[in-house]
Amino acid sequence: MKTKRLAWLLAVVLMMTGILTSCGNANSSKGAGTGSESKATAASGEGSDSRENSTESVAGKAAEQPSEAENAASDSSAGVSWEDMADIQVVCIVNGTIPSGLSAVEAEINKITENEINTHVNLNLFETGAYAQQMNLMMSSNEAVDLMVTLPGGPCSFTTMASQSQLMDITDLAAEYAPGVLKEQEAVLRSTTINGKLYGIPANKAFVTAVNIYMRTDVLEDLGLLEKAQNMQSFSEYEEILETVKNSDKWGYLAGIVAQGSYSEIVNVANSLLIKDKFSDCAYYDNLGDNMSIVGVYADDETSTVFNFFGSDEYRTLCDIAKEWYEKGYIYRDSATTQEMAPSLIKSDVAFSFLSQTEIGSENAVSINCGTPITTVQVVKLPIATSSVTKFVWAIPNTAKEPEAAMAFYNMAYADPRIANLLAWGIEGVDYEIKENGTAGFIDGNTSPAYQTGDTCWPNKLMITPWENDEPTLRERQREARANADYSRYLGFSCDTSGISTELGSVSGVIEEFKKQLNAGVAPAGTLDAFIEKLEASGVNVIVDEYQKQLNAWLENN
Repeated sequence: MKTKRLAWLLAVVLMMTGILTSCGNANSSKGAGTGSESKATAASGEGSDSRENSTESVAGKAAEQPSEAENAASDSSAGVSWEDMADIQVVCIVNGTIPSGLSAVEAEINKITENEINTHVNLNLFETGAYAQQMNLMMSSNEAVDLMVTLPGGPCSFTTMASQSQLMDITDLAAEYAPGVLKEQEAVLRSTTINGKLYGIPANKAFVTAVNIYMRTDVLEDLGLLEKAQNMQSFSEYEEILETVKNSDKWGYLAGIVAQGSYSEIVNVANSLLIKDKFSDCAYYDNLGDNMSIVGVYADDETSTVFNFFGSDEYRTLCDIAKEWYEKGYIYRDSATTQEMAPSLIKSDVAFSFLSQTEIGSENAVSINCGTPITTVQVVKLPIATSSVTKFVWAIPNTAKEPEAAMAFYNMAYADPRIANLLAWGIEGVDYEIKENGTAGFIDGNTSPAYQTGDTCWPNKLMITPWENDEPTLRERQREARANADYSRYLGFSCDTSGISTELGSVSGVIEEFKKQLNAGVAPAGTLDAFIEKLEASGVNVIVDEYQKQLNAWLENN
C-alpha cells in the first residue's frame, strides 16, 4: 500500500545514529513483535550498530532542550508518501464528559491531515474511569487501535502494557516519521526503551515537578497571614497557619487541609517525599516507576539498596503527622472516604489548603480549578524520574492496522500547533479565542464550549498555547525548567513484574485495606504495624528482592 522515499530515509537514519541506544533498559520484559519492521526498515545496517553501541548516560543535568525554532520536529509532514488514504483510530482520555464538539474538531483535524499526510483520523475519547475497560474491550476483540495514550497506573499503564507485550516496537517508525521528536525527547526516552527498543514516547512537558502547599489567598489576606505564608520555610509554620484558621470565627468552618489523590494523601504526596520539619531538609526517594510506591531507593544511597517504603521510618513519620493533625482538627473528617479531590472541595468552600505534587508552571491552573486565587509555597523540587516521565506515554498497540500513518499523525500532533491546539482547546473562534496577550481563553459569554479537553496528556504540551490566566511566556519558562532540571540516576529503569504478579496482587489488596486510613490520620493505634505484618505475609519482601535483582543488573549495563 505504501511507498517510501528511500533517499530521505537514509538521511534520517544517518542523522539518528547513536540517539536511541542511550535509552537502553536491560531488564524489562520484551515488548510486542515488530510488525512494522518490514514497512519501516533502516536503509543502512550501520545505523543499527551505532545505536547498540551508544551508552551515553542521562544522569545529572540534562542536555539543554532545543528551542521551538530549532526543534527538528517542526517538519510535521515527515516526508510521508502513500498512495491510498490511511484511516487511523486514535484513543485518549478526557477529564469529565465526552465533549459534544468532538466530531467538529475531528473534521477540522482531517482537513489538515488528509491533505498533508494522506490520513483520516478518528478520535476516540473515553472518560478516565472507563478508559481501561474500553481499551481492554477494543484490544481483546482485536479492534483496531492505531495510536493511544497510556495511564499513570493500572492495566493501561505503560509498564503493564509493555510487560504484557501489548505495545509495538516503534524504533524504526519513530526514526522515519518523527526524527525531530526523538532528538528533542532524547533525555527521557530511556524510560520507554526496553532491551534497546523503543515502545512509546512520553507526552512532552516540563517533567519538572515540585511538592507544593496550596492555600486560599482570600483566607490568608483576611487573617493577615499572607506574608507569613509566602515566607514560611517549615511545616511548623504551616501548622501555625492551620491553627489560626481553625480558631478563626469567620473561617473556622473550613477544613484546614484535605487529601489530594485516590489514596487520601494528606502529607504522603508525590510518592517520593521524605518529610522533615524544615523544607530545606526535606528529601525524596525514587520509587523506580512503581505506581503503588511499594519500593524505593534513597536518592543519596550509593549502594542503591531497594527498600519497602511502607516499612520505612519515613512512612511511619508521615502517618504520625497525619494522625496528629487529624486529632488537632486540621484534617477534613471525611478524607479517608470521600471521592472528591482537593480543588473541588476548596471550590465548594469546604477547605482551606492541600499538598500536592504538581508541574512547574501549573500554579495558575490550580487557582482556576479551585475557583479562587491560591497562594503556592514550594516545599521541595523533585528530579525528573521514570514515574513522572511515564505518566502519559503515546504508543502504538499490537492491534494497530496503520502503524506508519499513526506515527505520522503523532508527529503532527507533537510538532504542528494547529493540530496541538485543536486537540486541547477545540476550534478557534468557536470553542476559544486568542486574547490580546497571546493566550487562549473562553469566548465572552461562552464558558462552556462544545469542546475542550485541556493540555495534560496530548503529545506535546509545550506546543499548546497557554490558557488564559497563565502567563503568556509559560511555555518558555517550562522549557527553561526542563533544560535546567536534575535527572534521577535511575531514570529509565523499569522492572519486569511478570514474575511477581501474584505477590503484587496480594500486596495491592493489603494496600487497599490499610493505606487510606493511615494516610488520612484516622487509623487506630497499631494499624501501621498490622499493615506491615500483613504486607510481609503477602510477599512484599519477594517484590523488594526482585526489584533489587533487576536494578543491580540494570546498573551494571548503564
